[in-house]
Amino acid sequence: MKRVLIVSGLFPPAGGPGAKRILQFVRNLLPLGWDPVVLTHRENFMGYDEESLKQIPHGIMVCRTRSFEQYFRTKPRYADEGHGDIKNHAFWNLRESLFVRFIKNTVGAPDTGLLWGPFALFSAVKIFIKAPFDVVFVTGPPFSSFLIGLGIKFITRQPLVLDFRDAWSANPTLIDGDKIKVRLHKFYEKISVRFADFVLANTEGVYEDFLKRYPFQDKSKFVVISNGFDEEDIVALKNLELGLNPSKFKIVHTGSLGGIRNPKLFLKAISELIDEKKISPELIEIHLVGLMSDFEDGHSIVTYVDEFRLTDQIFLKGFVPREDAFRYDFEADVLLLVIGVTNKQGLSTYGLSGKVFDYVITGKPILALAQEDGMTYRLLRKNNIGVIANPCDLKDIKGKVLELYNAWLRGELQSNYHPSVLESHNMKTLTVKLGSVFDSAIEGMSNSMQK
Repeated sequence: MKRVLIVSGLFPPAGGPGAKRILQFVRNLLPLGWDPVVLTHRENFMGYDEESLKQIPHGIMVCRTRSFEQYFRTKPRYADEGHGDIKNHAFWNLRESLFVRFIKNTVGAPDTGLLWGPFALFSAVKIFIKAPFDVVFVTGPPFSSFLIGLGIKFITRQPLVLDFRDAWSANPTLIDGDKIKVRLHKFYEKISVRFADFVLANTEGVYEDFLKRYPFQDKSKFVVISNGFDEEDIVALKNLELGLNPSKFKIVHTGSLGGIRNPKLFLKAISELIDEKKISPELIEIHLVGLMSDFEDGHSIVTYVDEFRLTDQIFLKGFVPREDAFRYDFEADVLLLVIGVTNKQGLSTYGLSGKVFDYVITGKPILALAQEDGMTYRLLRKNNIGVIANPCDLKDIKGKVLELYNAWLRGELQSNYHPSVLESHNMKTLTVKLGSVFDSAIEGMSNSMQK
């Protein structure tokens, strides 16, 4: 079997879409004749999902190394799972030390993951000496992993494939207005793209941005491989049961909230509909499941819940294992999708939410708060999936919520799509495409060496 070294800062038991994407690739590479070797952190700075460890195929080599990063970051705290007083929930709050902030604000390192570099490089060389790999596959964010990948490429002389799960220097949510830092991030990205053999983009928007900003690179170097769903996840949906109240209109959001991903206007819409007596406060429940951090305005979800007097309607669950998140999705009446609001220039490079695929395979009605022409909006509109509301238009949100609520009261609530509409995003198909990229990278390296 051909061997690929997969360098990822996120891997089970870490939760989140980044870890999920790599795990899906690992599971589907094996039947294609690839032997994946995963190089990742020993420490976990995201949600801990012990159940996801069981999904790693038997016999896969996973090398977990130490990192200096663990000495400069505090461990995250998660919301408890009780339904008690909302003010007593301990929300996830990841804080960096003053030392790490100093590094980021002066040296301009891509992120604190660079502190993993010495351990990752040393371990990669050890792996290569014992069992040589044919190609190096690095995924980001964290984007510091790309610089680590460059080091591995130069030491081992093996081809390098970079996987951009999000845009880097063109991502409106990652780079602030500091001109020096912006230039540094663009420089880091430029050298990463320059020396990579192939560059994968998660969306068409990121792909088009690469072609525009790197016109002198071979166009064939850039390939789109989006997020997707795994058939094993569909099988896992069978026999799921959580026991949410069937007599309530249940709106569920699973996934992280924070930064520009803000449900404030949605919560205000619910509050006003209740005040206008268009929605009964006794008949609605809103379950927000996932990591919570402060929003761009400096407020937390608790602030909004108090402001809009929704303590009795909103249940905050914090991070839960992926299987439990599916349980919430499967028992929802409506699945809420909150996409961050950004400027028009950043719409095309703001990522496609991987949560879409988790939602779609449940077949449940979806209410998406997504800007027109964004990547998520385009996917939903193209495939006629769910109800889309303008995230900046309170009246539009209220109208869409009330429409779904009234349909539920009449017993007529149903989805307007079938899960098969996204068959092109099946991870088996996407992994076949990834395997072809690996083959091309190996062939290209072999040809260059012969010259």
